[in-house]
Amino acid sequence: MENKYTVTEMKKKKDSLMASFRACLNKDILTEKDGNNDEEKTIAGVNTETERPAQDNIENDALVLPSIKKFTFKAPARKKCKVAEAQEIKDKMDNAYSLLQDITIKSPKERNICTIYGELVAAKLQEMDEQTREICMNRIENCLK
Repeated sequence: MENKYTVTEMKKKKDSLMASFRACLNKDILTEKDGNNDEEKTIAGVNTETERPAQDNIENDALVLPSIKKFTFKAPARKKCKVAEAQEIKDKMDNAYSLLQDITIKSPKERNICTIYGELVAAKLQEMDEQTREICMNRIENCLK
């Protein structure tokens, strides 16, 4: 029997075929794991074993009434503020309250000629009828611009 190929050529050919075979084998394994195989999808539930009740059990089960469970509503737990956040909020509220108190205390003490004149204008505007008051307020506003 004569060989047309040398031993090294045969080994190279074998290695090439084995590499192609391994690539195809890995591809088939991956497609089976992914569930992409159509045969697996269609026959997935065929060979599963299930218990079938006997005929007399079905008749006995038909007589039993299902029990009704009562469900009670349970409100979800409230989220608690963290201690640091609560303290920070309290500090901000105290700061705002003290600022408002400072403004109300200082305002009556600081009377100058402008505040007195503003009170005089306000008193005169209150004595006018609504239409005249609107005209005067508009003119004052235009003068201040």
